[in-house]
Amino acid sequence: MMLGLFAVPVSSAYAQSQDVGATSQSIQAQGSGATATAADTATTSDKAAKADDDIAEADDTVTPNTGDPKPEEVKAYTDSGDLLASLQLNRDNVGNVPALKNSDTQNLIVTFSAAGKPGDVFTITIPKSVPNSSGVYGTNNFQKLPADIGSTTSTQNADGSTTFTYTFTAASSANATINLGQGNNYTGQTSPMSYVGTMVKTIIWTYNGKQLPPAHFTQVIKPDIKPTSLVRIAPTTQQSPAISVNTDYTYQITINETSGVGTNGYSSNQINSAVNYGTVIRIPVPEGFTLNEAATMERNDFVNGDKTTITQPEGTSGDIVITVPKGSGSQMWQWKPGYRIVGKFSRAAPDKQTAVTAPGPITIVQQQLNPDGQMTELTIDEPAWSEALKSKDDTKFCADGTNACLSLSITGSSYSNELLLPTNPEGLMPTTSNLRTLNFVGFGNNSASALEWPLLTIDVPSGFDATSVVTPVNQAKLPGLTTYKYKITLLDGTVMEGSVDAGATITSSIGSPMRTIELSPNLIAAGSNTNVADSGLIYSCGMRVDNNTSCFGDNSDVVVLRINGKLSATYDDGTPVKVGDKFTTSLMLSTDQYTMKDPNTKQKVSLNGIVKNTQTVISRADLKATFGTYTSQDSETAGVKNSASMAISRSYWGNPTTQYVYEPIFYYVLPPSFVYDKAKGLVNTNEYPGQPYKEPKVTSAQTNDGREVVKIDFTGTGYWFDTFKGANQTIMLNISPDALVGQYPWQIYVHSPKTKLTQSVSAPSNLSYTMGDRDVALVGNGSFTVDAAKALRMTQLSQGNESTMFETSTRSNIYEAKNGFKDIRTMRFAIAIINGSTQDLQNVHHYVNLPQRGDAAGNGFTVTMTGPATMEQLPGATTEPINEVRYSTSLAPLDNTEPDPSTYVTADKVTNWSAIKSIMVTLPTLNAGSVAGRLIIPGIDPTLMIDATKSAAISTGLYADNLTPIIVRANDKSAARITVGGHATITARLHWIDANGSDHYVDLPKLTKKYAVNDATFSESDYPQTMAQLEQQASAELPKNYSLEDVQVIGDNGATYARGPDGKPYPDGAAQWGQLVKYYYNHSIVQYNLTPDNTISTMPITGVHGFWNIFTLAALIAGIVLIPTLYMFGAMRRRGGK
Repeated sequence: MMLGLFAVPVSSAYAQSQDVGATSQSIQAQGSGATATAADTATTSDKAAKADDDIAEADDTVTPNTGDPKPEEVKAYTDSGDLLASLQLNRDNVGNVPALKNSDTQNLIVTFSAAGKPGDVFTITIPKSVPNSSGVYGTNNFQKLPADIGSTTSTQNADGSTTFTYTFTAASSANATINLGQGNNYTGQTSPMSYVGTMVKTIIWTYNGKQLPPAHFTQVIKPDIKPTSLVRIAPTTQQSPAISVNTDYTYQITINETSGVGTNGYSSNQINSAVNYGTVIRIPVPEGFTLNEAATMERNDFVNGDKTTITQPEGTSGDIVITVPKGSGSQMWQWKPGYRIVGKFSRAAPDKQTAVTAPGPITIVQQQLNPDGQMTELTIDEPAWSEALKSKDDTKFCADGTNACLSLSITGSSYSNELLLPTNPEGLMPTTSNLRTLNFVGFGNNSASALEWPLLTIDVPSGFDATSVVTPVNQAKLPGLTTYKYKITLLDGTVMEGSVDAGATITSSIGSPMRTIELSPNLIAAGSNTNVADSGLIYSCGMRVDNNTSCFGDNSDVVVLRINGKLSATYDDGTPVKVGDKFTTSLMLSTDQYTMKDPNTKQKVSLNGIVKNTQTVISRADLKATFGTYTSQDSETAGVKNSASMAISRSYWGNPTTQYVYEPIFYYVLPPSFVYDKAKGLVNTNEYPGQPYKEPKVTSAQTNDGREVVKIDFTGTGYWFDTFKGANQTIMLNISPDALVGQYPWQIYVHSPKTKLTQSVSAPSNLSYTMGDRDVALVGNGSFTVDAAKALRMTQLSQGNESTMFETSTRSNIYEAKNGFKDIRTMRFAIAIINGSTQDLQNVHHYVNLPQRGDAAGNGFTVTMTGPATMEQLPGATTEPINEVRYSTSLAPLDNTEPDPSTYVTADKVTNWSAIKSIMVTLPTLNAGSVAGRLIIPGIDPTLMIDATKSAAISTGLYADNLTPIIVRANDKSAARITVGGHATITARLHWIDANGSDHYVDLPKLTKKYAVNDATFSESDYPQTMAQLEQQASAELPKNYSLEDVQVIGDNGATYARGPDGKPYPDGAAQWGQLVKYYYNHSIVQYNLTPDNTISTMPITGVHGFWNIFTLAALIAGIVLIPTLYMFGAMRRRGGK
């Protein structure tokens, strides 16, 4: 029979790794005399070899090449002239090299190719980029040999270099890459790195301990520096084109220096500590400028060992000197601002606006250390510093005469500017509000003039239970602000007056809420500001409308004014607060110190500005939650267990207003070729204080496109899921051994039956992804990667009735097909050939021996076929060329000699599928880079019911021209195996007959036990055997005044079990004390028959249910006259059982 199974090209449906580019030069050397399993077709005479002792070792004297990258390849040959292995570099330089700037291939990729045999060991040692830092490149991204042909390890050596060891356990041709990931200037480096500059790096590799020809590449670390001249930032020149004399202002110089390891920007605003071996920045100043050294150091806040100093050694009008010692400064990832300079012009104001300029340019002199240990000096000049001074007659506060340079801001208690109705009629969780702050307020002065004792007036709306106001303080952001005067009017008319230190909290003295808050800070300096109080400021801490307690405590770096309190249930007049009501808080700044032009009347008025914030009341039913996802991948190699994980996590997007969701259902749609590790189950569950965690029901199914979906269902648990937790409800994923190289997509959906979501709810395009559930939201999606050394691989998988997907080792249950198999005896195997090598295979024969009970491989049972093998396309494959599958009633002898293929017939010649013991797949050609499979072999275990604890595996052999046979025997670790198991459940109950002759049965759930069939013993010690023991374990269920008569074991006589080889169901039965548990022990009942205490059971004269009291019988025989009442019944009684 001809099937559509064969070598397939790489799929266009998923992204695939590409082969490294062509070779342009090579170095050849004699190998160690090993015999390779695959020969290079070139003639030996074309492979000029050198003796091992002539192999040159590279050093730093090699002339570096920083121009166009040129690939290099080095090769090693066997004594017979066959190609043993090669190393290929896709470029010869890396780092800050101009030729790389617009390249699609930034990374330097080392490609290792080898024809290995069992026991061969290759090592490749990559030197560290920089001895004391991560430098230009890393060595974490590398392909491993597939598990079925060998292993790959990575070891960091004492000198920082990394050695990759490739150990072959099977004959195969492999092609693996080491991706020296190009670093960038954002990556943190040691302060400073060991050196900067250009040097040659050498890659050393060995075969079975013998060194092979080395490879070389050039590394370039070249910092870029592009400083900007000194500029005023508080206030900016746009906010105030000119400044006043004798007033402190803040300036900044930005250095824009990179670490030089990459070409992609990411410069630091300060001197880059990664390359700094000592830097001095000298800034000449305009005449009269005086540095405020204390304020300058406070604004810069040098921490973490940064010993930078900013001084003016010669005083007023003298140069400002910024000294940055070796290792000080910062890097881009630290997000530090440029160097801040605070000072004033100590002079009289000019008669008219005047520009003043420093007498010379700004100079930057930096020391850098080269790889040869020599210091290099780098000098940069920047234009001289200039400033504009206001005339003595310029009294305008804002340059344009308006209030535009006032900075006022106010925001609500939550990011969404919503307030939660204080009552909780829906009874939803949580039942209490943790709201602390009603409004956040900001203010500032972006003019060139200071504000002294301005008035801040805050009108608090009716219904706000405002209990306190927290005043802001910060000498860096609000220099000189030390005191607040206050006048606060409470709801009951009480007026509070006084003054407090900046940073103090003013609290309502008698518990009445604040209605008008008037604050007068002693100073709002020119260019000083609190943080801007807007929704963005409270984004991370104010998402929940009922809890903002984490927003900016007293020790926070965020500087804002806070109005603390909560929403009342009623307005000031007693009217109830309702859903949809709006509350507006206003902030006004006013002062008679300056004037402004009224925007409406155009007349001069006292300087003032006003802003407002409006918040809307919502109910708990209006709350919305947001889910996020978290995924990770530790391995990209096919066949690796626990290689990746999928989880639910907190999302910082979507603007949620609550963190709890009632009884959600999650659908994790795994990527193709990935399988849920059921043995691991759920990891990092969603537990939190205040509510016991409830276990969800976890099930899995196969989607209609062959992927696995895992359903995590909290329905019926009453559980409120916390969406603000980090990664939780984590599942672990295994990569299928026959996975192809590529990118494979995943999705996570959620169904929320009660709580609203910010994510839109709509049915997925493929309903099988959510098991038919249409009311779902897509939580997140992404992809996982499969990548490994390109090698010839033969894979085999199994599927017992407990497994949703094909895996190497699976289980079958004797009682239930948990994956939906209609016949619980069904067992399936799958095979594939993945030719990831660089050579085509000719005349390929793939043999599969099915398990036979008691065969040489030690199989515990026989698997018989139920029909012909079928084809299931592997994810990533698109087409299958022609091939043929044949069948035999005999096992194939799998050894170094290929079995006789003439004994195999096509499917149309098979008359009894249960007699088939072996399969042969024929492929005329299996092209390099192509796949044959997956071929699925259907079967059953006809003796499933009696096979618990036993296992069986297939044996396979791959034969082709010029290929050492690849054989996997049933007892090998990589063999596809199915293990049979099952647990018999035995329950217990009480039974007694009351005085009316009625039967009573009471279950004893605490005595329910599960026994592994064919493994455990049903022991009397597992169950009470005396009344005293029974009272200890079932005292609550026992009726009063009854004693134990006997213990009876009742079988499940109505059970139906799977059919056996004869086509008839296996028989039922009952459990037997002291015996090995059999399949028919399942649902047996241990019954405790009870009899009344201190009385004798009686029955009517005529007896009950066919039983006669022995005393009644004796009396009748003796001719005694009987009274129609109840007579004693002791020794004879009816046994209960049903």
